[in-house]
Amino acid sequence: VLEPRMDRDFGSSYVHLRANLLSLDEELCRVDVDQFLFVIDKGNKSEIDGDTKQALSFYEEAMRIYGGDFLPEELYRPWADLKREDLQSKYIDSLLRMVELYEKQRGTTRKAIELCRRIIRIDPLQEPAYQRLMVLYFNRGMRNTAIKIYDDCRKALEKELESKPDDLTTSIYRRILA
Repeated sequence: VLEPRMDRDFGSSYVHLRANLLSLDEELCRVDVDQFLFVIDKGNKSEIDGDTKQALSFYEEAMRIYGGDFLPEELYRPWADLKREDLQSKYIDSLLRMVELYEKQRGTTRKAIELCRRIIRIDPLQEPAYQRLMVLYFNRGMRNTAIKIYDDCRKALEKELESKPDDLTTSIYRRILA
């Protein structure tokens, strides 16, 4: 597929076999997972350095690279499951970082709300996203919507884990009601 006219004696320029280890040529091939992790790391470093604009730029680039679950066709391979979960966790963590940066550093609550909703679509058990969303809606004067978000969280946790929202989520809800 990579080299349809490959000279069989010369071998592939893209794929190398050395010491029984198969690898891609790093100069000729781009691996999205490596790029994703590299860009997130740059976003984290920019955030630590206090460069919010640059951090958001890197996080946005990482979100474009992510594109979905790792090897979705390998649903029953434990090694792929672990990598898939790790990458999804990094993706969600980066979305949460973006929510905080948009909300606090730039005052862009509309974008923060959109990102929280994206997190919940990916993983309906992400209580931190519900918590942020409740506060964001409440601060915009949308009390009923904030209450509905709590109810959505409660239902998701009950359905999937037979559990209730944690103390912080419940405390936010009670404050909204007060």
